[in-house]
Amino acid sequence: MPKSEARESKKLWLDKNECIDPEYIELLKTILAKISPCAFYAYPDCFALYEKLANYLQIETEELIIAAGSDGVIRAVYETFIKPGDVIVYPEPTFWMYSLYAKIYGAKAKIIDYEASQNGPCLAKEKLLQAIKTEKPRLVCLPNPGSPTGTIFSLAELQEIIEAAALVKTVIIIDEAYYPFYSQTVLSWINKYTHLVITRSFSKAWGLAGVRVGYGVAGKELMRELYKVRPRYEIGSLSAAFIENALDYAQEMKQSVARLNNGKKFFVEEMRKLGFQALDTYGNFLLVKFEEQAEKVHYALKNRVYYQQDFNHPALKGYSRFTTTTKELFLPIVEEISKIVKFHNQCVSTQTTEALE
Repeated sequence: MPKSEARESKKLWLDKNECIDPEYIELLKTILAKISPCAFYAYPDCFALYEKLANYLQIETEELIIAAGSDGVIRAVYETFIKPGDVIVYPEPTFWMYSLYAKIYGAKAKIIDYEASQNGPCLAKEKLLQAIKTEKPRLVCLPNPGSPTGTIFSLAELQEIIEAAALVKTVIIIDEAYYPFYSQTVLSWINKYTHLVITRSFSKAWGLAGVRVGYGVAGKELMRELYKVRPRYEIGSLSAAFIENALDYAQEMKQSVARLNNGKKFFVEEMRKLGFQALDTYGNFLLVKFEEQAEKVHYALKNRVYYQQDFNHPALKGYSRFTTTTKELFLPIVEEISKIVKFHNQCVSTQTTEALE
């Protein structure tokens, strides 16, 4: 396992899809100050959190499960429904825990690969539907938006996929980890589709990746099965207290999402002005292809910002991924990249002039 690097204050960490919004991060200090010392010495009791989160989501507590990250909910689904040899369908590239849990529980993975296109990676709905029909999987895992692709299925497409899964008695997870960066949700469908589980995280929009809390929502019948594998202490007392207090600041969270989405829009537009392909993505990250200038851009930014420089998948070949931050924090990065482009254009112009002489 690689060593963790210290967080250097002089560099922006835009590689892990965390919350990089200084105004919202400052608010976290206020939330932390409200936590009682009881959260340190007492064993966890999540009853109050269940009540408060269910009320926030406008669902019943019996339709909710809380875990140590949304991957904790995903694991509970695997543990409940998957036996060795069962088939699981999910896309690639995607959240790596789908694959890991498939190995842990002895499932056979049927992978639907994203494909490269002129507009970026795309996942063929028809291939997914065909896999559900022919493989009759025990489980489908489908992130919406996808990560690291940033792609989505529309609500109409999701309904078609969910209903196809119902026909073959397949449980389906719709992973909404990036809600509300992308505000469309299937949360209201849990009582219409009894095989549907929705997973969400407090790590992205809520900016609480270090607290490690996620949750799942499903109809009561399915949720009763998940409760059978629920540990006595789902999350720690500190985590529960932090989330319970954070829910009082939902409006501030939404304002942060708006700031970050504006920052993403700014960066995408500036990259396009400079001649780069920048994709419209729906999570708290964006994808840019620097083409022949990639090496120079990476070198120029190496002491300023961490970001994902390439992916080991054909659909994302050549793309760099930046976590979304504010316009103010993106601006120095844009200026640095602009210098590279200006120098490149000057060199091309000089070479063209010399060739004509």
